[in-house]
This record gives sequence, C-alpha cells and structure tokens, in this order.
Amino acid sequence: ALLSCFPPLCIPLGMLYGVAWCRCLYTMRLPYRNQEPVFTDDVEYCIYRRVYDKAQRRLLDDQVAFDPETLEYALDVVKDRRRQYIDDPFQKGVAYMVIERRQINRGYALRGSGWASGVITDAFRT
Repeated sequence: ALLSCFPPLCIPLGMLYGVAWCRCLYTMRLPYRNQEPVFTDDVEYCIYRRVYDKAQRRLLDDQVAFDPETLEYALDVVKDRRRQYIDDPFQKGVAYMVIERRQINRGYALRGSGWASGVITDAFRT
C-alpha cells in the first residue's frame, strides 16, 4: 500500500532486497560429506511372540522383554530371518518375530551435513 502511493521507493527497496539476497548467498554454508558412520555397532533385538489361544479362538501378541532364555530360544527359532513371524517347530501355535534396532551414531547426528541442517544454521546464526 505504501509503495503504490510512492512509486519512487520501489527501486531503492528492490536494490536493498537484492543486496540482502546476495549477502545471504555469499555467507551460506553448503553441506559437506560426513565421514562418521550413521549407525553404531550396537544392535538391540525386539522379539515379539504370537500365540494362538484355542479357548478364545484368536491370536495373542506380546513382546518378550526381559527373559533371556526366551530371547535366546526365539533367536534360535528365527535364525537369520527378520521382520516376519516364524512358526516354532516344537511348540504348536507359537510364532516369533525378531526386529533388529540399530542406534544412530550421535557424532553423525550432531554434525551438520545436510541441507536441512545448513538452512537451520543459516537461519539462526548470530
């Protein structure tokens, strides 16, 4: 509204906008390749057990949390297959599923190596 009343202000304001844009481009930090590995070597296993209940005629799912014997037994049943239910050959109506969770390396996560981190650091830089 102000510029429609004062058209001569358009040129200086446009030049000021262009100078600010050039300064932003000049000081922008481009992303770089990060040499840190994305994941650590630690692997956490989540084991789920599915049991068929004949009385209720339905499947009951639960997570095996802190029983080391059941964890070892489930890993023996599943072997190297992940993210799918595998029937237990010795117990009828029981199936196990193992999910591997790898932890993200904090050194990788905290180093700016992507466009998103570059934009954030450029936006909040003092």
